[in-house]
Amino acid sequence: MEVLRKFQESIMDDLESTVPEILIETFPGGVFAIDRSASIILWNKSMENITGYTRGEVFGRHPSLLEFQYRNGEVCPNNVEECGLFVKGEITEMECMLRHKNGWFVPVLKNARVIQDKNGKIIGAVESVTDITLLGGANA
Repeated sequence: MEVLRKFQESIMDDLESTVPEILIETFPGGVFAIDRSASIILWNKSMENITGYTRGEVFGRHPSLLEFQYRNGEVCPNNVEECGLFVKGEITEMECMLRHKNGWFVPVLKNARVIQDKNGKIIGAVESVTDITLLGGANA
């Protein structure tokens, strides 16, 4: 029985370290994360498909390269203080547009949440981006 218990613990340790990565990579929507200085630190395959940018092209860069715009065409603020994410703590179901690497705009539904350390200090944010082109969103 002891051998079986150790085997189960070993499997759980492996799952805890790989499941989040697998979930992010298999999630059908785009997922990216930024650190406190707003440098991109995570970029999944769906973000590559939606934006045309590879991980290597965006790591360490600011998300302003996506030129997010509100539905009315107004450009979203480029720094996290102006956009209010680090103050509000979240953005929920915001329809907006992002500029694809090849120049066209993609209508998306955007959600974002801050990431906090164990002491509650904000250390970054994670955003999910869903391409809503086929739904006719954001005045597609």
